[in-house]
Amino acid sequence: MAKDMDSFLGLLSTTDTKQKLIIGFELLTYLQNGSSIECQDIGHVVDSLLPWIQSSNFKYKFSIFSRKFDHDCNTSVEEGVNVSQMGLDVMTELSKRMESYFRPYIPSVLPSVIDRLGDSKELVRERCQLLLSELMEVGAITPQQLFDRLLPAFSHKNSNVRDEIMKCLIATLNHIFKNDVHATQNPVKNLQRSCCSLFLVTDS
Repeated sequence: MAKDMDSFLGLLSTTDTKQKLIIGFELLTYLQNGSSIECQDIGHVVDSLLPWIQSSNFKYKFSIFSRKFDHDCNTSVEEGVNVSQMGLDVMTELSKRMESYFRPYIPSVLPSVIDRLGDSKELVRERCQLLLSELMEVGAITPQQLFDRLLPAFSHKNSNVRDEIMKCLIATLNHIFKNDVHATQNPVKNLQRSCCSLFLVTDS
């Protein structure tokens, strides 16, 4: 296993699918263990993970570390895992570690996540939802900012994207009221405006 983030950076560009998944699992474990994320360019790490998320390759079944992968990533070995799913898992864990410092990378990350919301694989769509939720949870983006960016996708030609964004809207509203029973009026009113805009977009 690589000893630090700089060591991982040199490995993320591999084109070998099996190696990508092994490296991804090792990086995921590294991040979950609380190891240092300091490196020469954390933005390069984020950028290097984007092609992983955009990947649409087949699922690869593991046997070497199947039990540990199943435990850590909540993925059945029989179901397998693909590069996109692994990229989303690593990006989610990285956002947890970076918290609000992840904010500058939102513009480059969100388009890839939105595209994957239309993936035919339910596990990939679930990982996208988890990442979006985590970005709000750690303060990398506010619910209103997220929906301002997601709003155009409500008219996306892929029905999966539209359905998943609607789920995200519901989850966001639940998140607001869960964290603040007396939720301030302004955020709620702003989201209500977003909902109205949504209906205008979908009806047009």
